Amino acid sequence: MKLYMLLFVAALIIFFSVLGMIYYRYKKEKDVKAALLSVLFLVFLIGAALFGKYLLIYKPLFILHLIMLIFGWIEFFKYVFTKKTNFYLLFSPFYTIALFFVIGLIFAD
Repeated sequence: MKLYMLLFVAALIIFFSVLGMIYYRYKKEKDVKAALLSVLFLVFLIGAALFGKYLLIYKPLFILHLIMLIFGWIEFFKYVFTKKTNFYLLFSPFYTIALFFVIGLIFAD
C-alpha cells in the first residue's frame, strides 16, 4: 500500500511539474496555441497510459504499447521544450490501442 501511495505522489509531482513547464513557456512566449496543444497531448498520453491496463490481455501488444508510450512521452517533452515534434511518434500509443480493437473485432465470438 505504501508503494502505491509513493508512486501516486510521484506521479502527481511529475504531472504538476509538466503543467508548470507548460505554463512557464506560455507566460514567456504568449503562445496560446502551443500551450493548448501541450495540454491536449498531455491528456492524450495520460489516457493512453491508463488504457494500457486493458492491453494486458495480449502480452506482446502490451509490451509494444509500453514502447510506444516511451516514444510518445519523449516526443511530448521534445514538443514542450522545442515546439518541434514528429506527430506520428507522439500519437504512436494510439496505433496499439487501435490494433487492440481491431484484434477484438476479428477474434470476437
